[in-house]
Amino acid sequence: MFFFRKSPLIVRRIHSAQNEIYLTFDDGPSADLTPQVLDLLKELQAKASFFVIGDEARKHPEILKRIVNEGHGLFTHSLDHAYSNYFRSTPYVKNWIENSLTDLNHLSGKPHKAFRPPAGVITPPLVKAAEQLQCPLILWSHRFFDTAHEFTEDKAQANLQRLQPGDIILLHDRQKTVRQKLFLKTLRKYLQDIQRQGYRCACLSDSVLQEEVLHASHSRNNARS
Repeated sequence: MFFFRKSPLIVRRIHSAQNEIYLTFDDGPSADLTPQVLDLLKELQAKASFFVIGDEARKHPEILKRIVNEGHGLFTHSLDHAYSNYFRSTPYVKNWIENSLTDLNHLSGKPHKAFRPPAGVITPPLVKAAEQLQCPLILWSHRFFDTAHEFTEDKAQANLQRLQPGDIILLHDRQKTVRQKLFLKTLRKYLQDIQRQGYRCACLSDSVLQEEVLHASHSRNNARS
């Protein structure tokens, strides 16, 4: 069921990055936490990318507008975050991805062509559908499992030792209310320490992602020759 073959469309990091780190947030937007994350990013002059769920995005068009206006990346994390889609045929999954892209493009008023599958699950039908659409599948280099466990400064500090240019970091801007204060406190410290290490928090873009796909394609072809 799961897909282990390498594909140029599966992006886990950006190899061309110099001193950039790519912070990403999944499962939003949320009315309570996403604006606070945006406030913090603005204060620290950091950029990020938001992978939104269509069902949530339609509830908060003003947050989507703010994400775009403040220069952050905006991408789809599917319409519904439903894992049942992974057990469908390639044509069904292709339609799922296409509808997710169309929905976000309509809501944001801007074209976007990248998809982050829920939970980062990669299956043969998903990859086949992405190949037919030529749509990058965006995963990550590092994650904190912050929907299941608290995002703490100890975890953030441990991660800092492993960071490399081009890494994609996964966090979530949808958190239980009881965890939000700690999440924001840890995020502030994490961002500050990333910057102290000489990295710049940048946002992903369609052009950056397409360049990464081309890099992976060329590397794959060279390895075969």
